[in-house]
Formats: sequence, C-alpha cells, structure tokens
Amino acid sequence: MDKRKAIALTLIAVVAVSAVIGGVVAYMFKQAKQAQSVTAATVSCEVIQSDDSITLQNTGEVEAYLRLRLVTYWVDSNNNRVYKQSESLDGISYDEDHWVKDGDTFYYKSTVAAGDSVTLTFSITLKTDGGYTQVIEVVAEAIQASPGTAVTSAWGVTLDDSGNITEKATQ
Repeated sequence: MDKRKAIALTLIAVVAVSAVIGGVVAYMFKQAKQAQSVTAATVSCEVIQSDDSITLQNTGEVEAYLRLRLVTYWVDSNNNRVYKQSESLDGISYDEDHWVKDGDTFYYKSTVAAGDSVTLTFSITLKTDGGYTQVIEVVAEAIQASPGTAVTSAWGVTLDDSGNITEKATQ
C-alpha cells in the first residue's frame, strides 16, 4: 500500500472514531441534562378578610401549613400611623379545635391542600382613644408540609404523630 492510501485510511479511521465518541458524549450530556431538570413547587397563600373572620387560601401548588399574625397599630383621623403604644389583642375568641395561638400568631393545626382554604372566626373589639383608632393588619404565611422538619425548624412548632401542630415550641 502506498503512503497516500495509508494516510487517507488513517484519517478516515480517526474521523470515524471521533464521530462515534462525539455522538456518545453528546448523547450522555443530553440524558444528563434531562435527568437534572428540577421544577420547584410554589408555596403561597392569600388572605380574604371579612368583619368577623379571616380566610386563608393555599394558593400554592403543594400541601402547606398556614399561619397568620395579627399586627395592631393606631391611626389618626387622616389614616396616618401614629406612635401610640399598641395593646395586646387579649380577649380574642377562636376555634381551639383547629387553631393554636401563640401571642398574636395563629397556626392552623392541620396541613391545607393546594387550592383549599381555612377560616379563623374571631371576636374582637377595636379601640378608639382621643381621635385615634386601633387597626389590625393580617400577615399570612405558608410553608411546605413535607418534610415536617420544614415547619418545625422554621416556625418552632411541635408536630404530633399525625403531623398536626400541637403547640408553639418554647424558644
């Protein structure tokens, strides 16, 4: 065999082997990218208020624990916030079978499925004092239900064997 044919055959062999190796590597990267694709679920909630109740809806995509905090402050006749010592919201009556109270924070005991809602019915009288009016603002939060350690570590609550919040853990 002459020298030119040997070089041509060697080049053809190198190109063929390179094409095979390149194809295998490209296939492996394509499979790896597909396997690593992760979509995070959304965890969120929405507050719907009425005169004597607050409804929390799990607007996320996964089962979640829900809680709400009642934050109180005072406003003047023009609805401007004013510095006036806010009083505790003692005297709130609520459904203790479904809610755990810690200060002005209420934890719904069970998990809430995506799209479902829960209602906290309460009784409270807002105060007025010297032209100032007490206001209550509702702050709602949701946290994923699984794993249970997410809620116990983030919110410092205790879960029973069924996964229900039983109490606010002592800090």
